[in-house]
Amino acid sequence: MANPDGRYGGRGETIVSSRALRAYRELLDLKRGGSAVIGAEAAIFALSWLAAGRLLVMGKVAGFTRYDDMLKRDFWMASVRAGVPEESLPVVWGSPVELREGDSVHHDALRITQSLLAEDPEGDWVLFDSIWDFAESKLTGKSAASYAYDPSLCDLLFDLLGKPADGTVWLPFDYSGQLAVRAIRRGLTPLAFGPGWNGPNTVARLLLLMESRSLHAVAPQFEIAKDGGDHRPIVKSDFLIACPPPGAKVIPGMGWKKWEASPLDALASCPIYQKHAGRYFLQLDRADSWALAAFWPAVARRAVFMTLPNVLFAKGQEQRLRESLLGGSNVAAVIALPGRLVQGTGVVTALTVMDRAHHGRSVRMVDATECMVETKSTMRFSRILDASRVSHLFFEAKTEEGLSTDVPYKQIAVQDFNLVPSRYLKQVDAADQARRVPLGQLVEAVRAPVASKDDGAVAVGEVGIPALDRWQPIVGPFEKSTSVQPRKLLECAVRDGDILVSIKGTIGKTGLIGTDAAGPGIPAVSSQSCVVLRVTSERITPLQLFLYLRSDDFRRQAEALKVGVSVAHVTPATLLQDVKVPVSALLELGSARERYAELCDLENGVDVARRRMKEIQAGL
Repeated sequence: MANPDGRYGGRGETIVSSRALRAYRELLDLKRGGSAVIGAEAAIFALSWLAAGRLLVMGKVAGFTRYDDMLKRDFWMASVRAGVPEESLPVVWGSPVELREGDSVHHDALRITQSLLAEDPEGDWVLFDSIWDFAESKLTGKSAASYAYDPSLCDLLFDLLGKPADGTVWLPFDYSGQLAVRAIRRGLTPLAFGPGWNGPNTVARLLLLMESRSLHAVAPQFEIAKDGGDHRPIVKSDFLIACPPPGAKVIPGMGWKKWEASPLDALASCPIYQKHAGRYFLQLDRADSWALAAFWPAVARRAVFMTLPNVLFAKGQEQRLRESLLGGSNVAAVIALPGRLVQGTGVVTALTVMDRAHHGRSVRMVDATECMVETKSTMRFSRILDASRVSHLFFEAKTEEGLSTDVPYKQIAVQDFNLVPSRYLKQVDAADQARRVPLGQLVEAVRAPVASKDDGAVAVGEVGIPALDRWQPIVGPFEKSTSVQPRKLLECAVRDGDILVSIKGTIGKTGLIGTDAAGPGIPAVSSQSCVVLRVTSERITPLQLFLYLRSDDFRRQAEALKVGVSVAHVTPATLLQDVKVPVSALLELGSARERYAELCDLENGVDVARRRMKEIQAGL
């Protein structure tokens, strides 16, 4: 629920006037006419009627005092002079050719609006999360709905600024207006403009008109001064919150480049910049990584950037960006977030906190992927981000195992400047690491072959993730098959004692290959989602290694190494290099073979019982 300062307290439990939310829904339904889609026009239509009605009862629309005046086009022209965005007119009224005063839609809209104003004319309607509240329906239209954010995420973004009492906060991607209203409610002046906008932020303007405090408190800025020479925007702000559309590209010729602030002296020589005609231009083409470099030089105090995880681990331009940012010593924290916080996508995201006052040589790493709380709501999802908990992990100096810690820059540098929090929060303790050896010293990796469609290709069995995570050895025949070149089969066919490990999608599942894995005379290979580990060391047996790879210790290490946005994965090279195996502990498993055999017998008994249960159920 949204408190007076704009904090949201629970999914679907907004402290809003329920009458206002009901009126908003009715106006949406009126505009969309039974369609399942809530488009940008529907949102603007509903908010325009409510905002104009609020201005009317406050006496802000010159020359008009009666509710019936809202049925006249002249009223709406006057409401534009009172602050309603001009872009609302064609949505609410249509073009002059379509003008029909007394249209039934207008009468219905007036009835809905008048009912709300009669019951609650000056109440705190708190509709700034309305876009998200109705996100269970399909949303269309970039200007209003496509990039709405979970309210708990919005609260967290402002908490990470340190709860300043005043100042300006630049919101370059606030399409839904959720952040602009929260800024007003926290006493900050929002600068609501940026790249990629198709015209003024109509939704944010309408939402702010319904904030009674915004009419006499700080004034939001929707227009930006331009440099007299090359017409580039001039932006200087105390704070910044940048949430670029996930996966967006910086498209040449679309005006994004003009928003790039001049680099700081410490960054001007970095390879992410290229100098041309006396100006520096960024060599970054992804919106989230570009935003970090483009906007940070314009911020005086603190900034929070939301990005996809690949900005934290990818090679190439992202790695060069991380090197340059860490070189400036202003990276204060990185926070990994759960998915489903951005409307229209379930991808996970991360926050990078930049601070001018941070001159330490460490980064605060926080893994908030499991920081969720249950709610009593039946709307959308029953679990929401615990913003207060995440904020505490950021500001609290002590280390919480698996959740937060401070990582020195030197340690980050030797990891290719990787900034994924799990990489440092789930790794083996330094003291214990000295007693371990890299997995690559014990095994060799055998990659899955590429399927072949040539006439000479032979059919073989394919072992994949469904066969893993069982104690019993994997044997054929297998339901899936593939075709490979005979010359490739010799080096990639699985053998007795090989261990399969999943490296794509679900990370860290394992299985032990048994004798005659694919059936009599039929060889088998691993699927593309797995890698074969073949023991080459005489220090341990395949069974000992397999038992370790089924342990929580290995799973934790594998989880720390995974990367990817839509599909998690880990490379075989990373697995062999960074997974550390406690060989001495494995050698002490004196009765391992006997206990393993018992596990296999128990698992087989469970399989037999399940088959019998299905037979009885089918018979009944």
